[in-house]
Amino acid sequence: MTEKMAFFGGSSPSVFRTLHRNCTDHAALAKPFVQLCADEMKNATDGKFDLVKRLGAGERLTEEEVAGVATVVKTIGHLTAFYVSAMDTPKADFKAAVKAYTATTGDRPGMLAAVAIATSTSEADFKKHATAFVKAAAVAEKASGEGLAAAWAAAGVSMPKGGDFIIPAICAEGAGALNESSNVAGTLAKVVSSLPVPEDKAMEAAAKKVKDSLKTVIDFGCPPFEEGKITLPIDGIRDVAALNQALPDIAEIKREIEKRGFTVNVNLFLSFFWLAHDLVLNGALLYGMYLLYPYIATNFALKWLVVWPIYSFVLGTTLTGLWVIGHECGHRAFAGARENDWINDVVGFVVHTPLLVPFWAWRYSHHKHHMFTNHLLDGETHVPNHKNGAKMDHAIWKVIGEDAFVFWNAFQHLFFGWPLYLIQNATGGRRTPAGQKINRKKPVSHFRPESQVFDDNQRSMILPGTLGCLAWLAFLAYVDYESGLGTTLFWYWGAYCWTNFWLVLYTWLHHSDKEIPHFSDGNFTYMRGATCSIDRAYPAIINYVHHHIGSTHVMHHISFQVPHYRAENATKVYRERYPHLYRFDTRSVYEVMCDVSSTCHYVEDVKDVQYYKHLNTIQSFKKNE
Repeated sequence: MTEKMAFFGGSSPSVFRTLHRNCTDHAALAKPFVQLCADEMKNATDGKFDLVKRLGAGERLTEEEVAGVATVVKTIGHLTAFYVSAMDTPKADFKAAVKAYTATTGDRPGMLAAVAIATSTSEADFKKHATAFVKAAAVAEKASGEGLAAAWAAAGVSMPKGGDFIIPAICAEGAGALNESSNVAGTLAKVVSSLPVPEDKAMEAAAKKVKDSLKTVIDFGCPPFEEGKITLPIDGIRDVAALNQALPDIAEIKREIEKRGFTVNVNLFLSFFWLAHDLVLNGALLYGMYLLYPYIATNFALKWLVVWPIYSFVLGTTLTGLWVIGHECGHRAFAGARENDWINDVVGFVVHTPLLVPFWAWRYSHHKHHMFTNHLLDGETHVPNHKNGAKMDHAIWKVIGEDAFVFWNAFQHLFFGWPLYLIQNATGGRRTPAGQKINRKKPVSHFRPESQVFDDNQRSMILPGTLGCLAWLAFLAYVDYESGLGTTLFWYWGAYCWTNFWLVLYTWLHHSDKEIPHFSDGNFTYMRGATCSIDRAYPAIINYVHHHIGSTHVMHHISFQVPHYRAENATKVYRERYPHLYRFDTRSVYEVMCDVSSTCHYVEDVKDVQYYKHLNTIQSFKKNE
């Protein structure tokens, strides 16, 4: 069968991506895919696909017709099963996934899901056919259940190996419950209550795992077909379906990392080595420009139109690596233990102050960003705009049009976003650390001790960071006074803007995507927020200079005290051990930036689970809004 899958390696990834972007739920995604498979194989099966439709419509077929349709059902079933399993697997392991899937499921994987989806024209139709085929499986196949397992996998529920003992209960109870209720969560509740408890200890453990997994779906309240929010994964990005499973805690993940011979502990020598590395790298760039400067100083065009843009980008990019070192100080991931916290404070202050970051103020708000990632009320930085807050963006979008708005949206985020966040708490949280609503008429700046961003026990350390930034600004003013206006613009401010660009790009792209959920009080947990982070595909040189902060961002949010020089191995283990939870986008950063800028504009509400929407979905604003 694997030979027939050759076309997967060609055009199918783009087909998957196209289908994904145009679908509203996973049934709508799978249906055209199955149709595509059917069309591809139609000639090989003598055009007997119509028999599958007749079967799905409830017609009784003769033995000869049943034999004739077997090849079609088997082909479509395999392809659907491959689709479900392979998209849950890194692309490099695709062939291994196909081989493993066929070895464990025999000749009927995905039959129920494939036929039900292929013969459905609506959600209700899908459920009706699924119910009929569930019943057929229970009787005709004696509940062997391979196809049903694939169907449940498509709905976001993974079956453990050796878990076939629960299939009879699902067939019997699930079919009846589907007839009684359109609420899939209610169906799963009945299934859970009916699961048998086997005598074998290994099977008992598997039963508990499945029960917990199904119970998580019910508790989370996102049944597979409601509001089209559950979609199959494409290119490694997963939406809230991935959270329909029991999430590991930090201790469990660390044990898995250590079991594979790695550690997440801080090594003070390595921390200072990378600090020295970045200081030498940035110092070398400055010294190189110092040597070059006399040759370009009097040539205005060469200096400002050629050299300055290149120099500013390169230095701003390397300074971002130094910013990441200060960032680790803020997380105590530089010097580790609290008795060494003075080292974190000194290094963080010295590194961040020349980049105009008030170290302790940023440290406090950034900690909140990690504790409440993707929280609609308590999150910090790039908290989605509510519909009411999107009025100006909507007006600009209507005036300048779609393409120009994508550019403008990205530009304002990347070059103005960071200073506006520090000064005005732009895109910051909606509540104070005490849980009160932020009053925008009162101070929200990172530079003011009385700001609502901080708790009372944090205010004493705000002023030192502010004074440090003011001292640096005074130094820059003195340089301009002594050397002439434009000196710091050439040597510092251009690079400063590019550093800000990278800082905002990381935070923006790693927590924003139209498929990624944002939570409110009733459904947020730390691990739900952390596992909604996304790793992006940055060029190797950027990953190196920025200490892989973009390609290990998921692990950084799971445990922010893992130093950068441990994060690559930790991410590798996490990706292998929890592939169903790991989010990685293979698209270029430019493509992702354009996508996020063009689709992630606002959320409808700050309650329940919300997803980004496009401005074109806003029909009107109420007068009192």
